[in-house]
Amino acid sequence: MGAEHSKERLDLVELKATAIIESYRQSNGAIDKTQCIQHLKKLSDEAVKCKKASKKKVDHAILLIEDLIREISSGELRRASDTFIATSSFVNVPVSRRQSRYSVASSSSYVSEVKPKKNLLGKAVQQPTSMGDIEGRLKSLKQEIKTAIDNNDSKSLRTIEKTINVLSTDLQMIQVEPSSPLQEKHESIQRQLTTCYNKVNKAIKEIRKSRDMDYQLNQTNKTANKKQFDALERSVQEQVIMLDTALKTDNSLLVKHVFDKIEEFNVLLVALDDSPRKQKLTRQVDDMRIKTNERLAMYTVANRLTEHEKDFETIKNKKDTTDNRKLMENLKRHVENVQENSENSIKRKRKLLKEVTEYITKLDSEQVLLRNQANDLPSIQSLNNLFNEWNKTKEDLMDTKTVEEAKNIYLTLTKLETSIKECKNDIQTKFDFRKSQVSFKNDTSSHVSNKSYTNPALIKTKAKIYNIPVDEVKNITNTAAVVKADKQVETMNDIRSIQNKFVFIKDKLNTDPKNEGCRVKLQNYYDKLGEYTGCTNENVSEKAKVLQNEIMEVLVGLQRRPERRSLFPNSRISVETSLERIVLLQGNVDDIEKEILKDLDDAAALAKHKEELLVCKEKLSKININSQYEMLRTSKEEVVQKINYCINLVESKLNYGFNRDSKEGVIKEELNKLKDQVKRFSGGYKNVLYNEIETRLNKLLLQVSEGIQDENTVQEFVREIEKHLKILEQRSTKAQSFRESLGTSSLSKKQKELNMEKQINEINEDLSIIKSEIRIMDPLALKGRLNLLIIELDHLNLKSDENLKSKICDLQEDIAGCINFVTNRINTECTDESFRDDDILNITRGSIRSSKDKFKKNKEEVKLNNIEMKVERLKQNIDDFKGSNESPEFDELDDEIVDLTNDLSKIDVTCNEKLTLLKYQRMSELDSLANKLENRAIQSKSLRRIENDIEMVKKMKPNLALKEDIEDLDETLTSLQIRLSKLDVDRVLQDRKDKCYDFIKNYLLKIRSIVVENQEGTLV
Repeated sequence: MGAEHSKERLDLVELKATAIIESYRQSNGAIDKTQCIQHLKKLSDEAVKCKKASKKKVDHAILLIEDLIREISSGELRRASDTFIATSSFVNVPVSRRQSRYSVASSSSYVSEVKPKKNLLGKAVQQPTSMGDIEGRLKSLKQEIKTAIDNNDSKSLRTIEKTINVLSTDLQMIQVEPSSPLQEKHESIQRQLTTCYNKVNKAIKEIRKSRDMDYQLNQTNKTANKKQFDALERSVQEQVIMLDTALKTDNSLLVKHVFDKIEEFNVLLVALDDSPRKQKLTRQVDDMRIKTNERLAMYTVANRLTEHEKDFETIKNKKDTTDNRKLMENLKRHVENVQENSENSIKRKRKLLKEVTEYITKLDSEQVLLRNQANDLPSIQSLNNLFNEWNKTKEDLMDTKTVEEAKNIYLTLTKLETSIKECKNDIQTKFDFRKSQVSFKNDTSSHVSNKSYTNPALIKTKAKIYNIPVDEVKNITNTAAVVKADKQVETMNDIRSIQNKFVFIKDKLNTDPKNEGCRVKLQNYYDKLGEYTGCTNENVSEKAKVLQNEIMEVLVGLQRRPERRSLFPNSRISVETSLERIVLLQGNVDDIEKEILKDLDDAAALAKHKEELLVCKEKLSKININSQYEMLRTSKEEVVQKINYCINLVESKLNYGFNRDSKEGVIKEELNKLKDQVKRFSGGYKNVLYNEIETRLNKLLLQVSEGIQDENTVQEFVREIEKHLKILEQRSTKAQSFRESLGTSSLSKKQKELNMEKQINEINEDLSIIKSEIRIMDPLALKGRLNLLIIELDHLNLKSDENLKSKICDLQEDIAGCINFVTNRINTECTDESFRDDDILNITRGSIRSSKDKFKKNKEEVKLNNIEMKVERLKQNIDDFKGSNESPEFDELDDEIVDLTNDLSKIDVTCNEKLTLLKYQRMSELDSLANKLENRAIQSKSLRRIENDIEMVKKMKPNLALKEDIEDLDETLTSLQIRLSKLDVDRVLQDRKDKCYDFIKNYLLKIRSIVVENQEGTLV
């Protein structure tokens, strides 16, 4: 209802304005002009207050009223001559239907009664009074038509079209005698005007057609981009919903599918243009990646724990329990190295560790029991008694005094030693008790056992434990002799042990072929058997070769990647060790990065940090990771990228940062010297000194472009150098640098005037060329050429008379306007949208004014500056605004924007290009502020609704023991999360959005953890 009411008010305002102007036109001066203007201004204020109407309609009404006010103020009322011009101009009538105005007397009498249009186009069209004036104006119009067509300036062409209509009307009002020379001239001018009119019409149609094609092409591109964004947003939203479903149902296949889709989204996003929609999609994809990585990490830990649990059950169910304790110790160490990342994994790890520890304790107690039983056997008791007797007899044997007695004792001891060895060999051949000896040693010294099994070296080498023979434990002094005697037996025992383990692992691989731990163990066995193939005993070496071939067949069957160069690399690093090293190096790189940011001004410290980064990069390159561990490889690549970034930062600072100031100082010092030389120069053009200064300036220009990286600094130096190159050329006595402006004393006064007029015409031609190139040529070069024209006009102005001074002043105004336009191009570094095609024609007579115009300009400039200060305060208030469109603060800000727009529209700067540009910029800023305020209000309102819903969720007290309550709460939170992800806010509201997102995320994690605990309780 509010919008319809505002529309009706606008229609009424336009109707009143039209009625006022029509009454004023028909009154013939009876109605006061000031009173009409006051009524129209009141109507303009009423139009501005129509807030609910569309901005386009309000602007149309305001512009209409401003045109009417301007028309009344300038006295340019459209009277009966308007209709005459629009309908009676012969250029609008086909040739076959035109009537001769020279044979009909009534036409003459009618034309004489019609008043010509009074200054319809202002300064752009001067009303001619004779055929000579029309012909002169027609000549200048031809050049303007050519320039407008070259520049594709449709507005200028429309202005020229109106001018041709006016000229044709004026030509028709001139009466000539039939069959006279004036009639031929009259008809010739008619034909030229018709030709120009047709040419202008054709050019306007071609421009309109070209712009329509460009518009259609732009629309096609926009439509294609919009379709791409829409399709990508739909796909991303589908994957978000799928990911939520996968996380709720704990579906690993869906999570992996979403992870693969994320990589496709990244590729598609790179090809799209930067926009808010792209940033929003990027944030959604990043959130999905974080969630999938977290869940995949949980799956990895769960798989490892499941694998260890299977190993534990397999070891428990073994019939041969001789090596169970060692396997359990290895299993315990691997379980302890698992990095838990969820409550479920923590519980499973603790439970498995507890079971493994209890089983090891059970094995130890069984070993102690067996050892006690063995000590109670009669044979063991007899050997203990014999050993005690031997200790007593040994001291008596050392007291031998004769040689013969010593020889007898030695022979007896040798026989005894031989007998003991034979008994030992028979026992070793019959029983394989080497593993039980290791267990025995572990049981007798728990301190040694713990130390050996928890040694970091053993952990990093996959717990490769070497079994020490019993004789080495009992008698260390005889180690070499015992090892040499029992080497072959020990080797055979190792081969048998490896064979038994190989059979067990082979059976395990039949049920679980993807077991990475079994493959690593087989590779270790293969390497160990390679040491036995070179044994001197043929039986031992042959048995080792046969077993090695069997292991290799199994490994070849397991080989997944045939492109690998070697099945058995010399060095293998476990996944856990690789991860530890990568995390350690990442921490080091982070610390180095922080130090770099602190030491940016210290070259020595930066060089040291660079060396440290290179060392970290070298260490990282030595970590070889299997291709199947994609997440580990990604982590390594991220660390490498960070190292490269830090190295580039340090190198750029060392190579550029510390040398920039010194380079700029040298260039600035050299430029100052050359400036002094240019100021003192007074020689001829292209002489020796001139060439030397010019060469040094050009060389300095090359140094600036190659030695300085900062674009702003380079532009500043380039402007200074080119400026002094122009000054150098101006100060030289160049023969053609200026046109002859002073003449010679021998010439007559008339000849001097002709020469000066010729030079003025040449300057005007140069200015026309510059105007045609003012948008495409380098602005610095154009400004130099315009400055040269100003200097030439100054020389001419000194010696010119009153007749030529008006032309010189007009040219100076045109050149000053062009200089303003070029200066704006230099400041903005590109052609601003505010400069339309008709700006070139409007750059006239705006820089040099009378004292009255200058006072008006200063007054309007003060008003613009005041409005600019108010706009800056308004920007700050809008940046701090966080309410909705229903809050009083919104109404105050909106009213302030309307008032400033109204004040700005009242400022008349039509005769000053600079102030016109400033006014346009302020108008654009106010429009952007209005849009920003409206968007902020909409965003804040949407966010407030979500916050209210969250408050309702907080007040709810669901029964988390009931499945229905949990599902309803989960659905509500998921819907809020989706709404929040679709809401795009700016930086002011981002904190509120983040708080809402964190609450929803934490609450979802809480209720989902309760669901998991309930499920585990049900399973138990």
